[in-house]
Amino acid sequence: MNEPRAIGTFLKDDGKILRSKTRLQWGESKQSIGSVIMLNPGSATLKSNKEWVTFLNSSMKTVSGELSLDPTMKQLSRMIREFYSDNKRLEGSLYIYNLFPLRDPDMESAKKEFTLVRDKVTHWNDPIIKECLSIDHPWFLLAWGCGHPPAFELPMNQWYNAITNRNSIIFGRKGKKEWDYYHPSPPVQSGKDKYLMEIKELYHHWFKGTKDDEPNNKGTGLIFIPSNGPEDWGDLLANKVKQFKTGYSAKTLAYSWEKQNGFPRDVESVFHASGIELFKTIEMLLGIPEYRVPLPGGSRASQNDIFVLAKGKSHQQEQLVAIAVEGKVSEDFGQTTGAKLGQEPSSGLRKRVNFLLETLGLDKLSSEELSVIRYQLLHRTVSSILLAKKFTAPNAVVLVHSFSEKDNGYKDYEMFLALFNLKAFKNRIIGPVNINEINVYFGWVCGKNYF
Repeated sequence: MNEPRAIGTFLKDDGKILRSKTRLQWGESKQSIGSVIMLNPGSATLKSNKEWVTFLNSSMKTVSGELSLDPTMKQLSRMIREFYSDNKRLEGSLYIYNLFPLRDPDMESAKKEFTLVRDKVTHWNDPIIKECLSIDHPWFLLAWGCGHPPAFELPMNQWYNAITNRNSIIFGRKGKKEWDYYHPSPPVQSGKDKYLMEIKELYHHWFKGTKDDEPNNKGTGLIFIPSNGPEDWGDLLANKVKQFKTGYSAKTLAYSWEKQNGFPRDVESVFHASGIELFKTIEMLLGIPEYRVPLPGGSRASQNDIFVLAKGKSHQQEQLVAIAVEGKVSEDFGQTTGAKLGQEPSSGLRKRVNFLLETLGLDKLSSEELSVIRYQLLHRTVSSILLAKKFTAPNAVVLVHSFSEKDNGYKDYEMFLALFNLKAFKNRIIGPVNINEINVYFGWVCGKNYF
């Protein structure tokens, strides 16, 4: 595999050297192949010693350029080679972020320095996080180390709250405590080797990466194991500890849907009261939590909270129905498409958005109309259509199961349905509208937040 270049930006703030942007780039592409969040920048400097010395000793506030690879960067490069071992030539960039951007190659020294600049860290991180969220990262590797003092939870929460609103896989090699994620480059070589072996297994858990000539001990993604109860659902999340909590949609949805054999009563009653023949006798055949639907323009799939395959009757003929369920408690639908695209969207993201719009017949929307539409509603609706086609179902339903007392996201749902000349109602099934030869229905069900 070709070797990467390290590219970064340094800046000065009150006598401190910060590193705000860093990526390992293979080939010429800036498109993200993934990202890693570590503690703080290490020993890497500009590759040109003359430029580095000039920056340090001059009034220059910022400088960008090619960097020398420090030991951690070399380990990350080795990790990517393991992830993409089948690629003779890789094109793309691994983006490197930090809990705080203060450059210090000594971790213990960095921890002490953090206590002196703690009040500035959030301010330093804000523009870095904003730029991070403008990039279409398929995954985030948490790797900031273990055993940090409680004060470090400030930037940990800042970063984690930002990235969990994304439709990205979040993983890392967990330590003993809640916020512990092992650093990818421990001091001894055996530790480095062990980390790579374990993180490669985690990576292959989320992405298809096994070689054709190796035994596939991770499964094909086509075989599903029956649930033993709602707690099993948490194992399918990127971080069960953080995401599967009382008051969060993942846990609320799991307990609501596992409570009975079939649809939850609130969902079933909305179907039956719809007045639509197809749903009068609708029967749930199977439900698969956290079901991923691949989309063009990147490796990250559209992850449905639940995929339900059901059957109903229309004109006395049984018909299959593919249902994409989206659970909400306090969450909204995430970024608008305008914010998602940002000022300089990657070619992969542009390809994906174009695919979504063409599939939905919305490719004639103006940039102003598109910019305010929630991106999640676009790809969730397309995933329902793709699921219908996959299972030869003539019907699809996008079902929002909301447990929010304030109906968070409902205005965005209304605006989205208006694109198809549909008027939204709570506790109603609306439609159909024929999209890509599939009869697509929409529903907003108000659930009771008992969990």
